[in-house]
Amino acid sequence: MLDDKVNLLSLFTVVLFSLANFDSKEKKATFNFVTSKYSDKYGNEIPAKSPIGMFQEQLIPNDLGFVVKKGREYYHGE
Repeated sequence: MLDDKVNLLSLFTVVLFSLANFDSKEKKATFNFVTSKYSDKYGNEIPAKSPIGMFQEQLIPNDLGFVVKKGREYYHGE
C-alpha cells in the first residue's frame, strides 16, 4: 500500500545500489556501487541516482569510505 502513495527513492538525493558480477574466465567476483540509472546485462533497470558531478563514473568501488569522501568533497568542498 505504501508503494502506491510514496516513491521512497524520491525522498533521497543519493541512492546507490550494489552490483555483483562474476568473471568466469578469472573465476573472480567484482563488487561495485551503481551511481546513476543503469541497465544490467539482463535488461534489469537499476534506479540509482546521485547529484551530477558527485561521481565521475557510473560504477564505483564497493567502498563506503570512498562514498563518504566523495560526499564530503561534493557538499563541503573538502
